[in-house]
Amino acid sequence: MTKLTKKQLSNRLKHTAANYDVGYAKPPASGKFQKGKSGNPKGRPKGVKNKPRPAYDEPFYDIIFEEAYRDVPIKEGDKILTISTAAAVMRSIGLKAMKGEPRSQKLFAEILLSTEAKKLKDHVDYFETLLDYKRDATAELERREKHGLTDLPPVLPHPDDVILNMRTGEARVYGPVSEEELKIFKRSKLIRAEQIDELKFLNDAMKLAMAEGNQAAVDDLKDRIRREQKVFEILDKTVKMFEPDRASCFGF
Repeated sequence: MTKLTKKQLSNRLKHTAANYDVGYAKPPASGKFQKGKSGNPKGRPKGVKNKPRPAYDEPFYDIIFEEAYRDVPIKEGDKILTISTAAAVMRSIGLKAMKGEPRSQKLFAEILLSTEAKKLKDHVDYFETLLDYKRDATAELERREKHGLTDLPPVLPHPDDVILNMRTGEARVYGPVSEEELKIFKRSKLIRAEQIDELKFLNDAMKLAMAEGNQAAVDDLKDRIRREQKVFEILDKTVKMFEPDRASCFGF
């Protein structure tokens, strides 16, 4: 067998490249890029850049979550329900497990146990985080009071707004958690107090109009009271969102 030299191999490759058949992934020679000539003489269109993708931008994650929580119709008896794909898959596994299919029973048990363990760990971590914060925030407020420091930013959330129920393990944060929320809370509380005075004034005026038999004034005042009451309810809801009933937090 004759051994081909490097030059002979190179010539053969050139010959093969010039005489290959046209087909899939083999365009005609006339359509190939020419040596020494740009395949895109006009250059890249304006505005087209290789922009780096943000670190948090993971398209594949988006696809997974979009499919997992996409609504799908399922039949339950005579009814058609709409649930997420994830819920439909879990329901399918659960139904097969109830029918005695060993693999589904094993899979369902593994998913349930791992999910419960993860949920418990997350809750314990959250409780401990808030417990540490409440202790540190309380110490900071005591330090400020001891040294007479009054020109520092507010401690938010306030430790009194971190509610920890040692009996049930419930942990919640009420009250403002930022200076912006603190401004909203204070303003809403102030306007709510003004609204209470306004409603009292309007109700007293309506009673007087009723005593005088002035029906037109009564109707007008009733309409104003309804409008002012709606405003009050919105403000009251905002204030209570930041200032809940402490006893209710513990189920009393």
